[in-house]
Amino acid sequence: ISQGVCIYEVKEGTTFRQEESSSKQTIGQDRYLSITSPTPTTQWKVGSEHNITWESEGVGDVDISHVAGGRDLGTSSPVDASIGFSAYQVPDMRRFMTGSSDSFPSFPHEVRILINSREEGLELLDEVTYTVIE
Repeated sequence: ISQGVCIYEVKEGTTFRQEESSSKQTIGQDRYLSITSPTPTTQWKVGSEHNITWESEGVGDVDISHVAGGRDLGTSSPVDASIGFSAYQVPDMRRFMTGSSDSFPSFPHEVRILINSREEGLELLDEVTYTVIE
């Protein structure tokens, strides 16, 4: 595994509450992390590959989580925040569907990316919601 590349685990049955996104999170005078890509206006196609990018200062290892439709889509292996990016492939939400066809929103739909500090008990550093298109 190379630096900045995430490996995702799918956690069956885990749900998250939908909350409003915040912008830059400052965690003290010399410590912050701010996601620079994607942005709230970003539209990424299912299966496409991109980098999640951020600016940070004074932050060690982070976890990157993905949530859609209240479902946990996976969490990365630890990433060194000073690298400033992580490779990402836009997931096909249909593989997370169970039950009826109404159990997951049709395209386009939103995915939330959350970056948490591994050093502070998974403290949320920043989050952003982007749109997935077919």
